[in-house]
Order: sequence, then structure tokens, then C-alpha cells
Amino acid sequence: MKNLIDKLFFNLLLLAEDKASIWVKLTVIAKLLLTFGPIAYLLGEINAWFTDNKQFVTFVIAAIIINMVIGVWRHKKLNTFKWETLLIKTARMMAILITTFVLLEMISITAGENFLSQSFRIIVHVATIFYPASKALKSIYIISNGDYPPKWIMEKVYSFEKGGNLTKFFEERSSEDEL
Repeated sequence: MKNLIDKLFFNLLLLAEDKASIWVKLTVIAKLLLTFGPIAYLLGEINAWFTDNKQFVTFVIAAIIINMVIGVWRHKKLNTFKWETLLIKTARMMAILITTFVLLEMISITAGENFLSQSFRIIVHVATIFYPASKALKSIYIISNGDYPPKWIMEKVYSFEKGGNLTKFFEERSSEDEL
């Protein structure tokens, strides 16, 4: 990063130099465009994606923070809490989430804009939020000694983790479940 800043600074100095020929200045401009053009483009694309997905990003961050807080509570209750473990597991979760999401989003974008790719994108977003959220729900279930969330919700959580069936996860409980 320091080299990029140095390049930018010295190339801008060359542009400002009165004694530099027009060819030197054109070469410097070309170098600047080739060096910083792709970076600016990439940053613009990332910014546009974040603007379009602000709610999703906010929910993922909230789910990670909630999972951390509930995890601390759970492990304090079980007398197994360690700061090092908390930080390592949270960093691991974030690395897994980011890497997996980026790879799946690339597949989704490559598939184009159609019903199937939109459905896939929705499932990827739900599954991404679901990873930290399900861990938090499991911890809450342990903290509450199995009282909350209700067992039927936890069964849906485990079922979604195994099969990824979003329709089944959001469908109403059958009358057999209510008994």
C-alpha cells in the first residue's frame, strides 16, 4: 500500500513539474490510469453492492454480534468462557461467511438475471444470515434449558441446516406439531 501511495505522490509531482515534456506527462497519466483505474472501478462496484445490500449487510453484522453476546452468556453459564476462543471463533465465522458468500454471489451473478438466479441469491442471503443466527438460537436454547425457542422451531433450524429447504422452514406448523 505504501508503494502505491509513493507512486501516486511521485507521479503527481512529475505531472506538476513545468520542465517535464508532454510525453513524460502523458506516460505518467497512462501509468496512473493503469494503476488506479482498476482499483477505482473495483471500489465503485463494491460501494454499489453495499448500497444495494445495506439491509443484508446490517443483518449479517447484527447476527454476528448477537451470536457473540449470546455465546459469551452461554459459555459463562457453562463455565467454559475464554476471550481467546471467542475472538478466534468469531474471526473464523466471519472468514467463512465472507469467503463462502463471495463465491456463491459470483456464481449467482454469473447465472444472470432470471427467476432461478434470484431464488438462489435469496437462499444464499438467508443461509448467510442463518449461520450466525442459528448458532445464537442454539445457545439461547441451552441457556433457557430447552424452554425457548420452542422445540418445533429448533427442529426447523436443524432441518434447514441439513436440507436448506427455505419453503419448509417458513411453512406453518402442521396440526401434529401443535400437539
